[in-house]
Amino acid sequence: MKCKRLLRYEVIGVFLIFILGCLWHFIYDMSGENYILGLFAPVNESMWEHWKIGMYPILIYSAFEYIFVKEEAKNFLFSKFISIIVFEIVCFSLTGLWHGFFKDATSTVNLVVDIGGYFVGVLAGQIISYIIACNSKENKKLIYVALAGIILHIIIFIIFTIKPPMNDYFKDNNTGEYGIYKIKD
Repeated sequence: MKCKRLLRYEVIGVFLIFILGCLWHFIYDMSGENYILGLFAPVNESMWEHWKIGMYPILIYSAFEYIFVKEEAKNFLFSKFISIIVFEIVCFSLTGLWHGFFKDATSTVNLVVDIGGYFVGVLAGQIISYIIACNSKENKKLIYVALAGIILHIIIFIIFTIKPPMNDYFKDNNTGEYGIYKIKD
């Protein structure tokens, strides 16, 4: 089997990213609402802020993973950038569709769907990452695509955390607040 070590770390990553993401969800509150941390961790319960629990745990785990798989993995950073995109599409399509069609579901059912969608998103991202890193031909130009995409993601997260659009997607449904400054509409 090709890329055995990479496969092992991608599988481990599914669970570690999932656990780290669950912790990441609460890290801003646990930090006493540290402003700098809030630029990278969810500051409220809006759908938008939950995107952060995918990207940053994936990047954190990937930094660790790279130490162990760099000899086997090709286009590693690009594979992780695509992993983030796949996570976002899968997780937020599943949860968005659920919440769109089942508005009257209980909060417990919604929580199970949200956590399940998060897990499936992480799993899908890790599978795609493995396929790319194991089977693609080395292409040094892809590192620039990945860096540009990741940096753009970070910039957008920071901007929309500080000055979110006044749209329901960015609104904390529990408090009616937007962003790190807790703006009310």
